[in-house]
Amino acid sequence: RPPQPPAYFFVLDVSAQAAQSGMLSAVAQAVKECLDDLPGGERTQIGFLTFDASVHYYSLKAGSANPQMLVVSDLKDLFVPAPEDLLVNLVESRECIDAFLD
Repeated sequence: RPPQPPAYFFVLDVSAQAAQSGMLSAVAQAVKECLDDLPGGERTQIGFLTFDASVHYYSLKAGSANPQMLVVSDLKDLFVPAPEDLLVNLVESRECIDAFLD
């Protein structure tokens, strides 16, 4: 059986304080700049989660120009919506990933 592809899941603070301080844009730019250097080549899987007062999951399907945000507001009963779409192939979904990080 072939080894599992490497998977990278980034968690970003999108609170007002993170945005106003410039931390959010700095982190997004740093992640974008490192994508080509992630080990794994064409098999690399990637996903993102953001949070403030709620948790935001993103569907970054290949061929999609923009990511679809899925919001979970109930932090006491947290669940993962559409888990099959949370990790995507970096090469196939690169356009959507770049749009998300911009």
